[in-house]
Amino acid sequence: MLSHQASLNLFFTSIKNEKLLNRTKEVYDGAIPSSNSVTMYNLIRLARITGNLDLEEKAKQIGITFSVQINKIPYGYTQMMASLDFAIGPSFEIVIVGNKDKKDTQKIIKFINSIYLPNKVVILKEPDIKNSLIEELVPFIKDYNQIKNKATVYVCKNQICQLPITDIKKLKHVLF
Repeated sequence: MLSHQASLNLFFTSIKNEKLLNRTKEVYDGAIPSSNSVTMYNLIRLARITGNLDLEEKAKQIGITFSVQINKIPYGYTQMMASLDFAIGPSFEIVIVGNKDKKDTQKIIKFINSIYLPNKVVILKEPDIKNSLIEELVPFIKDYNQIKNKATVYVCKNQICQLPITDIKKLKHVLF
């Protein structure tokens, strides 16, 4: 398990470099977030997009590896804390099924992008494209379809999905 954990953390130098007394692992988030913090955030984000729980487990291992350090001075690890917030939730997985060139789809995308929801992932599935790459990457959206030929939104909160929505007023109610 220890070797598995070590592979999850990003070192500051390559293993192919000359032998060093100590290979450092950056986790402190200064003006530029550390590679481990950004990796943790991206793994959580990819897990929420794809439904691949192994990615979320890898992110968890990064958090566990640095937890003692972070608990001592949490304000020094702002990106790592943002990643933890994303992992704990609430988070929103929003799937829009609609043609990206149609006004109703554009209106929904514009609305979703206009609100502050830091822990959201948004996926656009175009109904006219069968067997698309997006369905391969995000298999859980395969059966998501439009309702009455309107742009349709599926909102999942912490991976629990609501009924499909075609009305922005109802969408606001679900998101707020």
